[in-house]
Amino acid sequence: MNSTAVVLMIITVLTYGIVCIGKRMELMDAVTVSFAVLLAGFGMSGGILALFGGFSLNKTLAVLWLLSVVAAVICRIAGGKPNVCLKQTESIVRPFLRTLILLCLAGLVYVVTTHFQPEDDIMINAGKGFTQYLWLVSGIVLVLVCVADILIHCMGYIKAEKTAQKILPELFVAGIVITAAGIVIEAGVHSGIAGILTAVLLLVAAGAAGVGLSMLYQQRDFAELVLLGVSETVLAYLLSAGILIGLNIFSLERAAALTLGFTVAAAGAAYAYKKTKPSCTFQWKKNLIGIGFLLAVIPLVGTTFGMFGMGQDEGVYQAKAIGYVYGYNNNFMTFDEYGDCVSASDKSDYMAAIGNHLEGYNFTLDEEQVQGVAQNDTTGSLHGVHTFSALLAVYARVCGVEHMMQLGTWILALSVFLLWLVLENLEIKTLYKAIALFLYVLSPQVLWQAKTSLVETTLAFVILAMLYLLTDKKHEEYRWLFCIPVVVFAFLHITIYVFMPLFVLMAYGLYFKTGRKSYIAGAVVMLAGYLAGFFMMCASSLTYVYGNYDRLYIGPVGPSNLKAFVTAVSVAGIVFSLVLGLLPVKKNTKAVSVNAQSMRKEQNRFKNTCWRIFVWVFAAAGLAACLLVMKKSAYPSAYMTSYAYLLSSGIILMPVIFIAAFLRPSWFKKKDSIVLLTAMFYYCVIIYSAVFKKEILHYYYYGRYIVPYIAVIVVLGAYILSRTAESMAHIRILRDGYGMLCAAAALAVAAVLIPYAGIVVNGQDQTQLQWKILTELAETVDEKDSVVVLGEEVVPQLMVSLKYMTDCPVYPLKEDKEAAAVQCARLKDRYSHVYVISGEPESGAVADSGMDTVYHKDNKIQMDVKMPEELDGIAAWIPYAQEFVSSIQPVAVYEYISE
Repeated sequence: MNSTAVVLMIITVLTYGIVCIGKRMELMDAVTVSFAVLLAGFGMSGGILALFGGFSLNKTLAVLWLLSVVAAVICRIAGGKPNVCLKQTESIVRPFLRTLILLCLAGLVYVVTTHFQPEDDIMINAGKGFTQYLWLVSGIVLVLVCVADILIHCMGYIKAEKTAQKILPELFVAGIVITAAGIVIEAGVHSGIAGILTAVLLLVAAGAAGVGLSMLYQQRDFAELVLLGVSETVLAYLLSAGILIGLNIFSLERAAALTLGFTVAAAGAAYAYKKTKPSCTFQWKKNLIGIGFLLAVIPLVGTTFGMFGMGQDEGVYQAKAIGYVYGYNNNFMTFDEYGDCVSASDKSDYMAAIGNHLEGYNFTLDEEQVQGVAQNDTTGSLHGVHTFSALLAVYARVCGVEHMMQLGTWILALSVFLLWLVLENLEIKTLYKAIALFLYVLSPQVLWQAKTSLVETTLAFVILAMLYLLTDKKHEEYRWLFCIPVVVFAFLHITIYVFMPLFVLMAYGLYFKTGRKSYIAGAVVMLAGYLAGFFMMCASSLTYVYGNYDRLYIGPVGPSNLKAFVTAVSVAGIVFSLVLGLLPVKKNTKAVSVNAQSMRKEQNRFKNTCWRIFVWVFAAAGLAACLLVMKKSAYPSAYMTSYAYLLSSGIILMPVIFIAAFLRPSWFKKKDSIVLLTAMFYYCVIIYSAVFKKEILHYYYYGRYIVPYIAVIVVLGAYILSRTAESMAHIRILRDGYGMLCAAAALAVAAVLIPYAGIVVNGQDQTQLQWKILTELAETVDEKDSVVVLGEEVVPQLMVSLKYMTDCPVYPLKEDKEAAAVQCARLKDRYSHVYVISGEPESGAVADSGMDTVYHKDNKIQMDVKMPEELDGIAAWIPYAQEFVSSIQPVAVYEYISE
């Protein structure tokens, strides 16, 4: 009874506020709106409280009561006295019903995910945790829907409509300025003057990018310009970092300055081309769904994984990023303290520690690299392409090393919005755009990837930037610029050589289709950029390049002549492109006779027939190839790459694409953009699964290779769903029923995947050391004239990172107790402080009375350790992690005093 009274009071207060701000609003409409706002507020407030473990009905109603009173006071001040009428105004029952439907759908997903789970406590708990988040997101969505519908259907009620339209953009700009100021302050707190300088350079670069885009895209929505400007800045930074790393002159400040130079140059080129001033609009309704999904994904992956350390790609990227933050910018690393080792035994132990425990540390064995670089036997380079580490480092410079993993959160958010813009470019219906975004955001593989420090989430962002430019038919003259993301790809990821033929052929196809020479220029830029990126990778990590280009080692081609081979092929491609550009491409625009028209119709029929056969053959061949790979593999079908694509793209979209290929092949040539997407689908998904990467032997780690191309399936699948709906447009019942069926299918997929996504959202994988412990260890041993001795169990996590962070000499600890005591005594003769860090404090060489404990903390390790042969039941078909196994490892720091 008390709860009912509080609800009635809330509705009354909200209604009062609504009629204050309304202009002769009909009373029942005001009550309806207040009820809808109450439902939305309850969903959001309850979700927030549940997320923090404090949900109760009384708390939720108390929060709502407080918020409603504040809202009513604001409405009274802004709108004046209440003003109502009895005349019926435009009904907003439909938007209210849509709100209720959304609430019911959210409730349905909640029921499914909490009551229909495998009999596994961990799965159930993770599912419940994720549904709490889902409830929160549904509340946010409901708020957005309510606000949007109220403003759309009741704009005439707002007294100061023109004033509001003028003030809202100003408030938005003010919010951006405040955010930028906050970023600068954050950078100053973590990195001092260097951080402030880096942040200011990049913020100005983003502003210049936005200005340039506002000149190219006249009257573009301001929110789009902001997010596109940030995206352009990220691409420019990656390109800048890659160039500087290739020249071995990288620093964060130089990269930020070069990024600013690129964006200012792009803005200048835009002004020279358009000869117009910047302009924009404030179309807040246009991108509500896209921005809503952007905001929704942030808390999903806001809690990232911990530090891995040397051993796998993400750990090496982390270590290199830490080096960049602390000024270790050289492409090569040397442990100078190795030269102080007295005996051959000490040197042998030191080299063994690097060789056995620093997986991903590549010695400079190549004579070409050793010359002029190697300072002693330990000189080497870190595994991987360092461009992504440079991006991690700039985020760490601004937000702190222990927060640098959050970069993936923001890159995924930008990717989601770019995906929205790609769907917009293809004019896909709103329902199917929402379904596509929903399935993409819900993919456990996509979510896992964004929480790691692996490069593939950033590569997916680059691919989506390319797709955005390719699908932008409204600005045909800019489409050739898709070559820029391809060049960034060439400086970012080693697999560019696998996909470069596809990208060049796409440029050729557009050239023959349109006759625009700019596409030839794009092909030349891509090939030149690929060659430059290849030599950049060779300059920074030659061993890594030799190992990953092994697919080209056919016949006489091998590591010894790889550079010559790649150069020859790239130059030949550039020459061929230039020759191709000299050939005339005629487009027949003249009027034709009746006979010629009849002949053209026959030609079109023949072309359509050939296209159908072409699509059928490729679809059948693709399916056959995938099935053949499954049959011949020694592993279960669920570990085939094609199956991983099926799961990771939302289960329903790949079958939809293949069904349409057999039943409606003509749909795939309706637009140039769809032809290109189809080509990417066959190459990046089918051919890649059947030829280049046939198996994924461990989810999620090796599933990262497919993440950049999941968006291709999502976009093409959404197009097919939308095209099917358009074909039913003349029969309303059929069209609406089809839409409901697609929505129900998406919810069914959600019911299957949410438990696994929940485990990813709530857990930590690939975590060998908590970031906070790393920073505390660095602060503990960062004394003048100090040396650090590391126990075997912590060498992978600390040997490289602590050296970067503290500039202290680091040594592996002797395993024998007496030898360790002698080692520490010798070091004590040369250094004021000798710190020993061990992961086994109570045993081994550190259990000595000559040690004083100066730091001790329990480190939580979390990993998914299950392999394919260990999985059965439903896990054999959905091989995503069912749990991340946790263990506790104590980490202690001792200061050596005496024997």
